[in-house]
Amino acid sequence: MGALQTLCGGPASNADAHHTHSGLGGGGGNGVVAVVDFGADSDFATATVTGQTWVTAGSKIAATLGAATSDHDLEDGVLEDISVAVGNLVAGVGFDIFAHAPSGSWGQYSVNCVGV
Repeated sequence: MGALQTLCGGPASNADAHHTHSGLGGGGGNGVVAVVDFGADSDFATATVTGQTWVTAGSKIAATLGAATSDHDLEDGVLEDISVAVGNLVAGVGFDIFAHAPSGSWGQYSVNCVGV
């Protein structure tokens, strides 16, 4: 497994991330919003984000909790102390999101990923 980049709060999934849009606008960064899923109940989850041609081996990617989903609002992720990290960068392809919920969590969360 490649090096992990520790990030600011946000969750991930046992399934592939769903990309809602890229190019979060303004500035010179690149971004994607991924919906990630802890399933019925888990304390660790991963998601693979693909289709990100801007990713290089040296990219720095920050992730944060995103907008509310049908399962959770932003406050839920904060109260559950969910943390995320990005790793396994593949140039021209994408990366993995790793999430940990110390007391467990369930369902889908939105994660904003911005990289340079």
